Amino acid sequence: MAEVRGDYRMSHMTPTKLAQSFVAVGAFWLVMTYRVASTLSRMRVPVIPSLLMTVAQVIWGAELSHRARIGPGLAIAHAPGIVIGAEVVAGKHLFVLQGVTIASGARIGDDVVICANAVIAGPVCIGDRVEIGAGCVVGNDVPADYFVRVPAAVLKPALRPTRFRRLPSD
Repeated sequence: MAEVRGDYRMSHMTPTKLAQSFVAVGAFWLVMTYRVASTLSRMRVPVIPSLLMTVAQVIWGAELSHRARIGPGLAIAHAPGIVIGAEVVAGKHLFVLQGVTIASGARIGDDVVICANAVIAGPVCIGDRVEIGAGCVVGNDVPADYFVRVPAAVLKPALRPTRFRRLPSD
């Protein structure tokens, strides 16, 4: 129950927003569905946790394994494309944006932000208070209090064609 309270606080829901989210089908309800499925999974209830997460995948376009262990305060912004594998263990206050993939076996600390389209590849350990930037592929452990980003570089201007070239027809 503490996890649900933490998720509620992290989502900054008010009773009015909560009522509106029934209509808008927000990511908050994806998190609540995950919590129910995860609790049933720990109670060794067969089939229902997988069924709930399959329905959630159809509604929200996100695939969260009911076998992942995620602490209170899970917040998801823009659920489509998110994949969180089985055997993932995450601490409190995990914030995930769209398109994030967290591979099975990853260990994630408290107060971690994972930005859009980042990939946590393999069984790596991410420390507390880490921010993973958009588009990063993390394949190594990241110590606490680090910011991971993709190096951006300005390259020389590319030649711009005035129109698309057509392929020769056979």
